[in-house]
Amino acid sequence: MIKYVRPDDVQVGDVLADGHHVVCISCNSLGNIILRCAYSAGGYPATSILYEPTNLVGIISTAKEG
Repeated sequence: MIKYVRPDDVQVGDVLADGHHVVCISCNSLGNIILRCAYSAGGYPATSILYEPTNLVGIISTAKEG
């Protein structure tokens, strides 16, 4: 089940709806959230996704869940 959250609520270890694993989170000077993602858990960052703070991000599993 996909859960939609604000980009600033995403945590390292979350898995996005497209299957990417979040490995690093930062922001730029314009206030946009940058999620650096890997294709597998513990993988090297392969892609960066830029979100405005008002966008919603679909995640399928979260780092908080055990």
